[in-house]
Amino acid sequence: MVIKIYNWILCFILSLIFIQSYEILANNLPPDTNGSIKSFTAANQLLGIIDSTIFKFGARILAGLCILGAGWNLKEQRFAMAVVCIFAAIIIGTTPMWIKNIFALNGSGGGSIFS
Repeated sequence: MVIKIYNWILCFILSLIFIQSYEILANNLPPDTNGSIKSFTAANQLLGIIDSTIFKFGARILAGLCILGAGWNLKEQRFAMAVVCIFAAIIIGTTPMWIKNIFALNGSGGGSIFS
């Protein structure tokens, strides 16, 4: 019980720190200055890295885990669950292609959310 109270107190303190840091960062960068443009460029690069990690490498890893789960279910003779795992692997594995095609239809020409 004591650990749960400490967890709630820690979450509350961290949320206050995040709120204060957001206010400090927002007040230090006036609009339309070089500092704000550089920070937006840095944020764009960081989000692009996160985007490529999630939608390219993460999708491949999760699809591989789904195939591994299908193999395990076949070993345990759970055929319906193995089929579900294979469908999940197909859907998760083709997600980067879907994102690329959606943004190609949009006309932005980028292959990711933040490009």
